[in-house]
Amino acid sequence: TEIYTLSLHDALPISQPLAQSSVAEPWDPAGAGACVDCLFRFVRSLEAMDVDTAMECVSADYHAMVNGKDLDRDALRLRLDGMVDAWRGQELRVSLTEIPDPVFHAAGILIRVTFQADHRDKQTGEMVTALLPYVIWFTEDRRGHWFIRALAGCVR
Repeated sequence: TEIYTLSLHDALPISQPLAQSSVAEPWDPAGAGACVDCLFRFVRSLEAMDVDTAMECVSADYHAMVNGKDLDRDALRLRLDGMVDAWRGQELRVSLTEIPDPVFHAAGILIRVTFQADHRDKQTGEMVTALLPYVIWFTEDRRGHWFIRALAGCVR
């Protein structure tokens, strides 16, 4: 079984033989479905250039490290605003390059994705593609709703 642990800087695979594992994988199909739904709402909101709606998918407790700096929910919003402004145009398409495959972890649910943003470059007028790989950590709140707790950039 391959388990992914979200660190402050990256998501690193950690392999454990089944014989050493004393805890069964916390399989939660309803939680996995809710996380995938949340992910697709987030993607559709970015494509619509609606950062307010995208932020509804983000936990109030959001926290990540980017290049050694703390990134809280407000800083994430500023980053998303900047991305959307750079992409702004009638031909923006935001999608995922693969089908989401949730990985269950004691701390929540992890999904490794690559966002693909196809947009027209403001300088050259040419269509360009940005590929943004992330591991997304989802956690459940007290009411049973799943939210994005952190986005960790990763190298593929």
